[in-house]
Order: sequence, then structure tokens, then C-alpha cells
Amino acid sequence: MKKIKEYFNNPKKVILSVIVLFVICGIVFFAGSAILNKVLIGKKEAKRIALADAGISADDVSKIWIDLDFDHGSFEYEVEFYSKGNEYEYTIDGKSGEIISKDTDYHKSAQDSLQNQQLQNNQQTQPSADNNTISLDSAKEKALQSAGLSETDITFTKTKLDRDDGILIYKIEFYSTQAEYEYEINATNGEVVSMETKAYHIDSNNSGNSDKYIGVDQAKSIAAEHAKIAENEIVFSKAKLENDDGRTVYEIEFYYEKIEYEYKIDAVSGAIIEYDFEQF
Repeated sequence: MKKIKEYFNNPKKVILSVIVLFVICGIVFFAGSAILNKVLIGKKEAKRIALADAGISADDVSKIWIDLDFDHGSFEYEVEFYSKGNEYEYTIDGKSGEIISKDTDYHKSAQDSLQNQQLQNNQQTQPSADNNTISLDSAKEKALQSAGLSETDITFTKTKLDRDDGILIYKIEFYSTQAEYEYEINATNGEVVSMETKAYHIDSNNSGNSDKYIGVDQAKSIAAEHAKIAENEIVFSKAKLENDDGRTVYEIEFYYEKIEYEYKIDAVSGAIIEYDFEQF
């Protein structure tokens, strides 16, 4: 013990010991880094893999972050970058370069572009009506007559001319405050080919008479007002009556600029039960 005290009372020996310790740690660190560099693909290769998969050149990237992480017993590169307002996130295996997971959040304009492209693709593959087929309005009327509803009682979610087993049919989907409806109408003679109805489970705690529901348009207005955005500037991706753990709610989702909004609104009172927004 006396020798140890004498050793630490000597400043030169203490400084020398600290220097030796730092040198050893440095050697261990650089040796470990050298081994990892030989085993792992490296950040540069991880970046190349992510950009290649996304179909984006390095010149189009505004910001990028690349981190090496050790997760689930293996090394992984977390690659996150922005391009033209869209956010991309990749997880890449540190050894093999395999893409473990990826996620993309699109800017509103990009989302609209994708929706327009999907619509164009649908229009290109969708058969066209001719003199031998009834009109879409007639098909909608047939479906509503079968359901015993009027157009003021429902909201259409799908109206499409399609071909099934060589027969032209109209696919008509809509919902009311009480149920969802799916119809297939023969496009030639107007007969109901098939129909499916799914009634909502109504909770007595908040339903009462279904006529008391505020309506999907009012729910959309409530969400837009809460988000402080003019409703005519919003592209709604979802506006639907749903059952949430026994409670009847309107689920409203939309994009605006760089933010995605999600709302759950009580179908009777119009109270905002839950809302969330995510910037990308």
C-alpha cells in the first residue's frame, strides 16, 4: 500500500501511466475498427444500396444520415435521407448488404402524383361502356333501390365498370350510418349479380338513434378546422364511419404540405376523440 501511495504521489509516473493507458485504448479501438471495416460493407456501400433501391441519384438527395447500429445480435446500417420532400428510411444488414426494412413517407404532391398514376392505370385497364351497357348512374340507382336507400343517405366509395368472367359489371360500393354495401350490377341488363352488406355494431353508449350522427362531411369539416386548414385545400385519403372498440366514430385522414393528419371523431357528438400528425 505504501508503494502505491508513493507511486501516485509522483506526478511524472501518473502522467506516464495515463499516456500508456490512452495508447493501449487507441490501439484496441483502431484494431477493432480495422476488423469491422474488413467484415462490414461500410457506410459508403450502405448509402449506394439505399439510393439504388429508391431509384434516386446522390445529386437529388438534400439530407442524409447513416449510422452503424448493433441490433438483434448483428450490425446494421440505418440510412435516412430526403429527396424532393420525400423521406426514405432503410435498415441494411452490415455484412451482407441485404435490405432488412425500408419505409417511405411521401410529400403531398408526390402522394397526389401516385394517386393520379393509379387512377390513370385503372382507367387504362378498365373496360369502356358502349351502347349495349346501362349508364353508371343507372347502375347506382339499381343498387340503391335494392338497398332501400336514397343517394342522400349514403356515401359512395367505389363506382367502377369491370369485367368478370367475360361479363361487364358495375362494382358499386357505399356506406350509410348503419352499414356498408357492396354490389355487382350487370352492365347489360341492370340485374343485381351479387350484393354484400356489413352492418355496424352500434354501441348504446354513444349511438342512440343513428339519425343523430353528424355525417361524414361534418366530421371532415371538424378535422380541417382543428388542423387550421381550409377544407377545399385538403385531399382526404380516408373519411369513413367505423366501430372503434364498441364506439362509433368517423376516421378522417388527409395530407397537407409535409404533414399527414389522422383523426377519430365521435359520430354523435362530433368530439375529437383522438388525433395525430406526422411530419415527413
